[in-house]
Amino acid sequence: MIQVVSVGEITKIDSETRGFELKSRIPVATSSGRGVGGWRGEVHFGVSIGGGSRDRETQRPSQVPRLPIPDALPRPDRTARYTTTRVSTTERTILIQDGKKIDFSTLKVGNRVTVTGVPQGEDVEATEIKRQRPILN
Repeated sequence: MIQVVSVGEITKIDSETRGFELKSRIPVATSSGRGVGGWRGEVHFGVSIGGGSRDRETQRPSQVPRLPIPDALPRPDRTARYTTTRVSTTERTILIQDGKKIDFSTLKVGNRVTVTGVPQGEDVEATEIKRQRPILN
């Protein structure tokens, strides 16, 4: 059985079906190259002549020059992307906050949750929902 984990914010709640919509952020590539499935945000081209050349003034090894990305290469899209997932619950779904069981009726729009569940088409049938404590300013 495949289990998925998704973290996000509740945007809609359906009390009759005991389900909700979860808005989750999709990670994108960053300039550090640490984004999911991403590549480095810059491409550096340069030439080093002589290998051991030194800067005449500082006597430090010469730096390879960094040039901008050529127009032929696409620029990475660094805008935040979101996806919405329909989450359903069953009588076996466990809802938790701070290690204690909670009732479905305590979930509110805007709550941040971690959902563990089984894919059902494009939806997820939750086996466990952990509500995160709100961040107090």
